[in-house]
Amino acid sequence: MSGKISVIVPVYNVEKYLEQCVDSILCQTYDNLELILVDDGSKDGSGQICDCYAERDSRIRVIHQENKGISAARNVGLDVATGEYIAFVDSDDFIKPEMYEVMIGAIAENDADIVLCNYCKVTEEGEPEIDCKYVKNETASGLEALEWLEREHNWSYVVVWTRVYKKRVFQELRFKEKCIHEDEFIAHQVYLQCDKVTGVEESFYCYRRNATSVTSVKGVKYLDGVEAMYERFLIYQSLKLNKLLPGVLRSAKGEMDAMAHIRCDSEADKKRVEEVIAMFRYMVRQLKWNADKKSLLIALFPRMYYKLKGKLKR
Repeated sequence: MSGKISVIVPVYNVEKYLEQCVDSILCQTYDNLELILVDDGSKDGSGQICDCYAERDSRIRVIHQENKGISAARNVGLDVATGEYIAFVDSDDFIKPEMYEVMIGAIAENDADIVLCNYCKVTEEGEPEIDCKYVKNETASGLEALEWLEREHNWSYVVVWTRVYKKRVFQELRFKEKCIHEDEFIAHQVYLQCDKVTGVEESFYCYRRNATSVTSVKGVKYLDGVEAMYERFLIYQSLKLNKLLPGVLRSAKGEMDAMAHIRCDSEADKKRVEEVIAMFRYMVRQLKWNADKKSLLIALFPRMYYKLKGKLKR
């Protein structure tokens, strides 16, 4: 048994799934862990469930706070974590019993700062549905791992919950608050903190396809994904990682498709759309307009593009 893992779980209105999540962490074959449950202003019985578990297991710490969002909850967990390693689990998901034992072993074997695994999608009832095996048994430097973000099925390399991190990775990093796509804002920053990153092919994390989750919500906030790519683009520019810029633009183009689902009901919404369009145009211009046709059309005629596609709801 090696160092302690601090497992951080943001909790918000998940009484239906919370026990399965917590039980899966407490039943790990690697038991040198602390479980930090951050009750983010739940209005159902989630907070009481957290307290009941804490009474039964001394490894659990519960923090109750006003609702501030998943990023703020994760940041609170990071602030109080005492382990040598950090892991995140979303409270409507669960993990397989051997996940942390295998992953800590991979960190030690490869002298890595982060280890990634694969995940499987499960139904709302927790039944296996799709095995997403895109992470490979490979090791790379932090800079080399940035290229993983440009691979097909790159979400496997973006999400924070399929990982175990050495705590030092988060010494100066925190999640961006009051946004969605929080994992995309921080993914590249995490790799830049690493000397070495390694992957294991096993699918240890069970991701529940929950229709009420944050990522299922559409609206102006969904354009936060474009801003995340814009910030990544600027960081790569500053580091002269120019070969990665076209891949960031491709990801930004995918995030721009959220425009098809947005209805601007306020001046603030309209302003946000204008800000995001400006970010996307900046990226296209910086590539000297040497972009694919779709990106050029979106940059030049964003409203017309989506209107002609019959998608933009205004």
